[in-house]
Amino acid sequence: MPSNFIAKKKATTEMEIAGIIFRTITIDKNGRPTEAMPFKSFEFEELISTPWEESSIREDFVDLKLMLFVFKEIDGVISFDRIVFWNAPNKVVDGTIKDMHEECADLVRRGEAFYFDSKGKIKNKFPKENRNTNHVCHVRPHARVGLDHYVLPVADKQTGITSYTKQSFWFNKDFIEKIIKE
Repeated sequence: MPSNFIAKKKATTEMEIAGIIFRTITIDKNGRPTEAMPFKSFEFEELISTPWEESSIREDFVDLKLMLFVFKEIDGVISFDRIVFWNAPNKVVDGTIKDMHEECADLVRRGEAFYFDSKGKIKNKFPKENRNTNHVCHVRPHARVGLDHYVLPVADKQTGITSYTKQSFWFNKDFIEKIIKE
């Protein structure tokens, strides 16, 4: 077996069968996560044309079982701290995450998801972590390069664009902190 085989494997067969996804989380000396947690990118066409109950986004979250490997950074040294298991509650999936999904779908469906900032750069109106009132998730890019786009099913009214950088739902750092403290 190649020496790098284990490093590239994302889960054991047993974890895959059980639907467990593992992620690593680094927390600072105050116990706060240093980064938000991304999920798979979504296609804009599915966002607006597939009902929430049938969407792959809901499917990703409804049976979500996370195994979090928590690492703590103290004085520049990162050390393993603990493992946390977490299942997504239905009230979060079919409440807060669904609301975020519907808000984003409405923006894309109306062709009102994008705008030009003061420097003429195209930005999106999807909820951001720092301007977010749901305290669970936000939407932001999830692409390897800026040209990694998905087609917009409705051309944006203000900017005229017909594709945009891949986006995904991300758990907010505050929500991750709550998960690892429960």
